[in-house]
Amino acid sequence: MDTSQNHKNWKPPNGFILLEVVIALFIMGLTFQGGLLFMTHMNQHKKRMETETKQDMLLRTLAAHALIHGRLPWAAHKEASPEIFGYEDKPHACQEGIVPFKTLGIAEHYAKDGYGHYFTYIVAKTHPAPLTVSPMENYCRAQAEIPLVHKDYPMAPHDDFIVVALIHHGSKEQPQEAYLLPHLPESNPDRTVIWVTRNTLLTLYGQASCAPFHQPLPASAVDGTPGIARGYGR
Repeated sequence: MDTSQNHKNWKPPNGFILLEVVIALFIMGLTFQGGLLFMTHMNQHKKRMETETKQDMLLRTLAAHALIHGRLPWAAHKEASPEIFGYEDKPHACQEGIVPFKTLGIAEHYAKDGYGHYFTYIVAKTHPAPLTVSPMENYCRAQAEIPLVHKDYPMAPHDDFIVVALIHHGSKEQPQEAYLLPHLPESNPDRTVIWVTRNTLLTLYGQASCAPFHQPLPASAVDGTPGIARGYGR
C-alpha cells in the first residue's frame, strides 16, 4: 500500500482551519488590546508628568516674582478681553482665576496642564507690613487678610499661612463656577490641589528664607527712635 501518495493527498478538515483562524484572530485581538492599553497608560503618564513639571515651574516662577516684587500676582480672568488676557486683575484684587502668565513673563502653554486645560490659580489676599525696606521683607512680613484654608493645614495666619494654590482638573476643562474662598477644594481622582504656604514657597522654590523676618519689630521701628538698622536679609 502506497502511504506516501495518501499523505500527499491528505487535506485537513475545514473546521480545523476555521479553528486556527479563530485562535489567530483571538491572539491578535489580545495583542492589539494590550498594546492599546499600554499606549493609553503611557499617554496618561506623560500628561501627568507634564502637569507636575509645569506646576513645579510655576511655583518657582511665583517665588521669583515674590522676591522681585514683594508679593504674588493676582489671578487673571479666563474670559478677559484679548488686550488684557493673561495679565493679573490688580484693580479688582482677583483671588481666583487662571495663572497670570503675561504678568509672570512666561508662555501661555505653561499656564495649562498636560491636557491643555488652564490651571485654576488661587492666591491669598494680604496687606503689607509697615516699615519694610526690601521686596523680600515686604513679602515675608505681609499679613494675611484673606488667607487660603485647607483641612490638612492648621491655620496660623500670624506665623505662616497658605498663600497660593494650583488646581489641576485632569482630563476635564476648568469649571466655570468659582470655589468658595477662602476654602480650598479637596483633591479627588479627577482633580489635584497643590498648595504651599508663604514660607514654603520661598524656601522650596525660591532658594531663600523668610526666617530672618519672623521676629518682632524692634521698639525703635515702632516709636521712631534710633535703633537697629533693618534691611534686606536681616
